[in-house]
Order: sequence, then structure tokens, then C-alpha cells
Amino acid sequence: MYLIWSVRTLVCLAVFCAAVEGLTRFGFSHISRIEARISQDHKAALAIRKSDRPTVLLVGNSLMLEGVDYPLLRDALAGQAYVVRFPIEQTQYLDWYYGLRRLFAEGSQPDMVVLCMSAEHLITSRIRGDYSAYYLFRLADIPQIQRDIHYDLTKTSGLVLSHFSLFYAGRSALRNFILVRTDPAYAGMLQRIVASQAHFPPDQEIENTAETRLTDLRRLCSSHGARFAFLLAPGFGPGEAPLVEAGVRSGTDVLVPIHLNALGRDKFRDGFHLNATGAQMFTAQFANLLKNSPFIAR
Repeated sequence: MYLIWSVRTLVCLAVFCAAVEGLTRFGFSHISRIEARISQDHKAALAIRKSDRPTVLLVGNSLMLEGVDYPLLRDALAGQAYVVRFPIEQTQYLDWYYGLRRLFAEGSQPDMVVLCMSAEHLITSRIRGDYSAYYLFRLADIPQIQRDIHYDLTKTSGLVLSHFSLFYAGRSALRNFILVRTDPAYAGMLQRIVASQAHFPPDQEIENTAETRLTDLRRLCSSHGARFAFLLAPGFGPGEAPLVEAGVRSGTDVLVPIHLNALGRDKFRDGFHLNATGAQMFTAQFANLLKNSPFIAR
């Protein structure tokens, strides 16, 4: 009797979990504009194939999402190259190193990959976590990721579960979505909390770490027939000079359309992300760099 009830309980639990996962995959992108964009951009990135013009895959975090005017960039390169973007907020270097491994493994064939973020995001060893496990990490790479960031078994098992389940991977995003809808005043207060100043190590340490990581990204892309470039997002603080030197030492293109500390704070929405005016300025300069590069102008 106990065995029968145990089996029935497990079956009901499995059906419930499957129903929740199915509803999440169907409904999440319908109620959340952020999830809808990420899902659509992910599909577009996976669908990239060789064509008559080179395709540039632009990846990164919110600095790229808000800093690059996507329609303006596509129009500027029309007739010369296709541009496909795939940003995910709160991602950093490790998210995209393993994310590019997965995109290439699943058939994406860009001619050029451009990673846009800050110098601090390039040298840090943090990940977004469970959400990246769903969209960016291969199951086979999770043991190495666990070693890279020193996750314990509980957090590692969460990455494995998130690789298969959007509900589990996106539970924080769902919670935030519900919070915004049910208590917008409290959610707005949380969003206005200013992040603390980023801590930068000495220039030599930045240079050494950046050189290693830029080399790894360049080799990864090259092994799949793609050129790689790092796009430094505008902002404030140090990091530009050692990053540029790391690019020289690693043989990697480091694009700096606008130097750090060159734009006034009136060009930023929150002191960190560009506003519409700043994004147009940055995008115009970035487009010119691409149009005049040997890769596009060939």
C-alpha cells in the first residue's frame, strides 16, 4: 500500500513539475519583454550561417544592450555586413567564454564575434549563475565552470538543474517580474540603489588577466573560423590602458570607440549605462571602426 501511494505521489509530482516547466517555457516570454528578447536573440544567434556578406555576432551584457543602438548599427553596416546581437544582462567574461563554446557547438557560424563589456567585467571570475546555465552553458562544461568559480556541490547541482529547466533558471527573474507588478514602488526603490564603485587591481594584474582571457577568446573563435574583437564600453575609472596593451600582447583587436572618462555624466542614464544620446554617439563611432576594418572593408 505504501509503495503504491509513493509511486502515485512521485507520478503526480513529476506531472506537476512538467506542467510548471511547460507553462514557464510557453508563458514567460509572453509576459516578460526581457525574456522574450533574450529568447528571440538566442534563436537568431543560433541561426547564423555563412552567407554572401560577413555576419557580426555582438554579445555582452546590459552595457552593450543599452550602449549600442542596434537599429542604427544595422543601418550603418547595411550592404557590408549582417549584425546579430545577443545580450544577456548581468553576464561577464566566464558567462560568454562558455556561452560562445555552446553557440559554436550548436551550429552558430558567425564570421566575427564582438564581446562588449567593461574592463572590470572582463577580468572578474563571477557568473550570472543559474540563468547562464540555461542559455549559455553546455552540460559538459559545468564541471570546469565549477572549478573556475569554486562553487560547492549545492550551487553546482543548481547549475545542472537550470541547464534543463527554464523555471528553475529564471525563478529570480520571475520573482522580480512579480515584484514589479505587485509592488512597483518597492521595486523602483531597489532599482535606484547605486552600485558601489568597482574595485580595480593594479594595472599589471589587469593586463596579465586580460591578456590570458583575450587570448582564450581569440583562439576559441579562430578555431571555429571567426574573428574576435573586444569592444570596451564607455564609462569612468581606470582599466583602458592595460586592456589595450593586453590586446596588443595577445594579438586581439580591442576596440575603443570612445575613451573611458571622455563622456560627461549627462550621456549616462545612471552613471553606468549610456542614455539614448550617449548610445547614438558610441554606436556611430563603433560603426565607423567596423566599416573601416579590413574584415568589413575587404
